[in-house]
Amino acid sequence: FSRLNEMYQARFGSNEQLPLQKTNIAAYSGELTYSELFGHKRGAFTGAHADRKGILEEAHGGVVFLDEIGDADPKTQVQLLRFLDNGGFVRLGENMTRYARVLLVAATNKNLP
Repeated sequence: FSRLNEMYQARFGSNEQLPLQKTNIAAYSGELTYSELFGHKRGAFTGAHADRKGILEEAHGGVVFLDEIGDADPKTQVQLLRFLDNGGFVRLGENMTRYARVLLVAATNKNLP
């Protein structure tokens, strides 16, 4: 992952150690995947006892590695496309758009449409 940091620093001109978040999408399903990536608001689902930042927000200014992106559910894929388009996302249970600036790297062994 040090190579990912080097790529980010070359692109955005930072010399400091950057936040790095990594996750395997196949480890989650449905809304849990969405919550893991984008976060959630308290009460958004059973067990959501507090507001929580997602991986993208936690890594603001750094690098995010998403393994097995081909296993993401359609809702999560749509939100990821929106995020790639303008850096905006919405936490589960909210209607406010938040923004994060990250270098997003994804991998999969599936053929994507």
